Amino acid sequence: MPSPIATSTNRTTIIGRSSRSSLSSPAAQSATGIGRAGHASQHTYSKPFPVPNYLRHSSYYPRFFTTPPEPSLFGAGVADAEAAAAGSLGLSDALGFNAEGPASPGGGGSILLPTCWDEGDKCNLIELSTDGLGVNFAGSAKYGDRDAAAVRTNRSVPVQAGVYYYEVTITDKGLSGYIGIGFSHREVSLSRLPGWEDNSWGYHGDDGRAFCCLGTGESFGPTFTTGDVVGCGVDYTGAGPEKEGKERSRETAAKKGEGEGGRVFFTKNGDMLGYAFSNVHGKLYPSVGLRTPGEVVRANFGSEPFKFDIEGLVRDRHRTVLGQISSSNIPSTLLLPSPAPAIPSLLPPSKSPTHASERTHETLQALINSYLLHHGYASTAAAFTTQIVAERRERAKGLFGVDPPSPKTKGKQLEEDEEQVTALLTVGSDSSLRAQIRSAFLKGEIEAVGELMRRHYPKVLEGQDERGGIAFKLRLREFVEGVLRVSRRVEGGAEEGRKDVKGKGKASAPLPTSAEDIEMADSTETFSTPPTSPTQTAHSSTTSLDALLALGRSLHADYSADPRPAVQKALELTFSLMAYDSEEALAAAPEEVRALVGEKEREKLADEVNGAILVSQSLPPIPHLESLYRHTSASIRLLGDMGVGAAAMVDVREELLGKR
Repeated sequence: MPSPIATSTNRTTIIGRSSRSSLSSPAAQSATGIGRAGHASQHTYSKPFPVPNYLRHSSYYPRFFTTPPEPSLFGAGVADAEAAAAGSLGLSDALGFNAEGPASPGGGGSILLPTCWDEGDKCNLIELSTDGLGVNFAGSAKYGDRDAAAVRTNRSVPVQAGVYYYEVTITDKGLSGYIGIGFSHREVSLSRLPGWEDNSWGYHGDDGRAFCCLGTGESFGPTFTTGDVVGCGVDYTGAGPEKEGKERSRETAAKKGEGEGGRVFFTKNGDMLGYAFSNVHGKLYPSVGLRTPGEVVRANFGSEPFKFDIEGLVRDRHRTVLGQISSSNIPSTLLLPSPAPAIPSLLPPSKSPTHASERTHETLQALINSYLLHHGYASTAAAFTTQIVAERRERAKGLFGVDPPSPKTKGKQLEEDEEQVTALLTVGSDSSLRAQIRSAFLKGEIEAVGELMRRHYPKVLEGQDERGGIAFKLRLREFVEGVLRVSRRVEGGAEEGRKDVKGKGKASAPLPTSAEDIEMADSTETFSTPPTSPTQTAHSSTTSLDALLALGRSLHADYSADPRPAVQKALELTFSLMAYDSEEALAAAPEEVRALVGEKEREKLADEVNGAILVSQSLPPIPHLESLYRHTSASIRLLGDMGVGAAAMVDVREELLGKR
């Protein structure tokens, strides 16, 4: 229904926005992620539901939530931690080498999705159902357009979704069916239907017109009435079909230089109607507006299956974005790492396409070779280098006519080849030692790791940082491994312990449950010669427990007064393991505690130690291939956080490794 041109009279709010006196403080809103009135919070969380399936195609899926993540025992939210981990997984994580550090600056933090209409952001002529999804017009029709009433959702649409979609069922069209469905900014008047005001966009059921920030609409689609299901979505991917004549754009956006923005589309009863608006910017809130008595609608934000195949549309956008990336030409000069030692190129100077292709081929060889060396595959790297040198000579001759070495230079060339392989073997010798350290890590033999580090890399152990340094982390890991051994032994000897209670022996001593218990535990033995493997400690649980207590007292004495917050947190978390005297108890522990005893923590520390060794030798802490992978992942995530919707359609980990 067209709206008359706004005047000071008809813009007057007869029944205005609901009172916001019940709103919590901004700080409280920020802490909870609610940011709305008390009523809204009840509606928002009364019926939690999983993140809609179509959003699984977004690379930000691990960060999407319909309710705030649960608080953690040690500060950070469990779900936030999982989301951050999902966002920081690098190439080494996927291949078994857990390089520490985030893969992207946007790797953490939950993104909350719209889940219901907001009791605190509606006109007083609107009534909501108890679950916050149903909307009923409670006014009269005597004032015409000034009776219009709207409501918005509890949260805005995240651009990181790439594509966002919701549906509205017309339960009853009421007297005239003056129902508008669309999006609006937070500041738009709630006594106007979506699309009538600047920064609002709406599709109206009585006349099928689309309203783009103005009171006069354009013909768009069919009318809708009782029983119809109208869907509304916004597409930020830039991968949709060509713009149509009926697609309207807000004129002021181009003047502000805001870029392309999103495109709003609508569906009816499962059928695509097309795109109605383009160049849509700002924080968008799903919005509906009603105007005559008896009008009732109900929204679906993903708690139930959608009528329209939105997942199919998202898959299509995903394929289109990947196709656009595949067809992009990247200058080969941008992909020239400098592995140490380098493998010389035999290509002559040229700007031909063939030369560029060969340069890319050599770059990939260098990336693979440096990756092998970084992770300790010295002999494989040496064999690969020999193969590369021979192959490059043959390809240079076949493709560019570069002659093979003459008899006079052949001997010199062979010497250079041998020097190249020798240099690699020298690097490889250190690589093998690092591989030995890593192997001990993965077996849980932290004492052996410490011995190798003291013998070959003592300066690495002397390093300090805000998290305590390598020596501190090794001692913590040694304590964790000790707890695991004692827990297994206590659990395995439970039956024997029960017999001892009956008078046939001495029952096993329980584990202390805190740092204070460790400090107070009475033991005359010292930790002078720590066990070097689990098998050495399998004969005496008492000795293992005494050694563990001694290590705990030593850690407490050395670090309990350390001023670094990260050190105190790590110490507290590690000592909390003492409260769990069996693997069964550990399985029920909080996420942070369970993570401590997992294989990934061993791998993570092993990779950190490996990187510290490399840095001490003026080598990069992560291989060039890993750097390239992480840079790509970080760039895409940063683009997504900056509002580039197409970035949501690219999951580097999934596309390159087949994993999420």
